[in-house]
Amino acid sequence: MLRLALILFAAIAALHAQEIPEGFRVQKLPMGGKALMPKDWHYEGGGLDNGFMYVFSKEEMTGEGYETGFRIQGFFKVSEAGFKPSEAAAQNLEKFKSNAKSVIKVCDEYDQGPFRVRCLEAIQPNPHNAADDYHVIYSFFWNDDADMVVVSMFGAPESTWPEAELIYKEMQGFVLFDPSKAKE
Repeated sequence: MLRLALILFAAIAALHAQEIPEGFRVQKLPMGGKALMPKDWHYEGGGLDNGFMYVFSKEEMTGEGYETGFRIQGFFKVSEAGFKPSEAAAQNLEKFKSNAKSVIKVCDEYDQGPFRVRCLEAIQPNPHNAADDYHVIYSFFWNDDADMVVVSMFGAPESTWPEAELIYKEMQGFVLFDPSKAKE
């Protein structure tokens, strides 16, 4: 548990020292994590059998999902599904890329602490409104030794993207775990 805590803490930008921008609040996450979110947004999240999922959305979440939002999903013991985390991340990036209407950017692989990271920014069909495409940014974090993958996804209708992108820039500095709360 301590090893996982140190990996997560080192990989994600520290929110602890960050000032809270006007119109935002800190949302506490399980495992001692924190994320900035607009004050009027909604949050749902928690543990899953093989990881966790946190969803932040502008709209109240219903059975039909949300239109503008940020999701952080982590998967542990990825190799039990028959893939190394690096392979799972690469396959998912390619899947999202092939389903896109257009690709804006694919970032080169880079190190962020003990994680490797790749990202994809794309335009996709909007499941809520066919007349307004969906702008989305995916970030894939993986560590083969820790046997885990974390995927963050931020999306909004293309017509609202300039405003949404400003929100994304504040939200992307999340912390998943507070290592001071880890137990041996």
